Amino acid sequence: MDKNITYYTVLETLKSAKECPLCYLEADAMHAYFDSILYESVNDPKLRSELVRSKGYCHRHAYFLNDMQDCLGIAIMYQDQVQLFKDLLTKKALAIRDRTSEQTSERTSERNDKYICPACRSQAEARQRYLAILMEGLATLPEIQASYETSPGFCMPHLAILLETIKDPAIQNYLYATEERNLTGLWKELQEFIRKNDYRYSNEPFGKERDSWSRAIKKLNGNKAVF
Repeated sequence: MDKNITYYTVLETLKSAKECPLCYLEADAMHAYFDSILYESVNDPKLRSELVRSKGYCHRHAYFLNDMQDCLGIAIMYQDQVQLFKDLLTKKALAIRDRTSEQTSERTSERNDKYICPACRSQAEARQRYLAILMEGLATLPEIQASYETSPGFCMPHLAILLETIKDPAIQNYLYATEERNLTGLWKELQEFIRKNDYRYSNEPFGKERDSWSRAIKKLNGNKAVF
């Protein structure tokens, strides 16, 4: 394996992430994507044209962008989007009086629907980079295997993606066994959290199970910034 910067990023994330490492990696990639867009590309005609064709970002990535809190950059990009939907409403109003115009509008909409959210495409490319490292690493590299086994493991959506991508039954069984162990540990933490919320044990301080309820949601559903 070519141990490039992506390899070391994956390895360090496996060692340090408190939740699904793939969720962390993808969310970080999206933060870098939007940071770059907002810093240097909000006035780029190519980007703004692409966003018009795709009718803006998807729901998840639009709110990811909102959380970046770059008011001016967002205003510049979304002025185009507001104009786009204002124009669509005007065309729809005209189409009520002119059925031919309505058919033309529908054909235009069909063409635009072929363009996916640009951030979704960037996220998919980042995911493939990380998956390629993990697929080879989990099969052949002890340092990747060891770091994975001491990590919280993958969320269930990312585990499903890995299992669909990896065809080797031995690696699939390895993932099943490791994640079953991780889920068993999480279940015990939830049990301990519930017990300490019983008034009979309320004097006992919380330990690592303190946020187990939140980690359980993320474990089963993935990070909201990613899925």
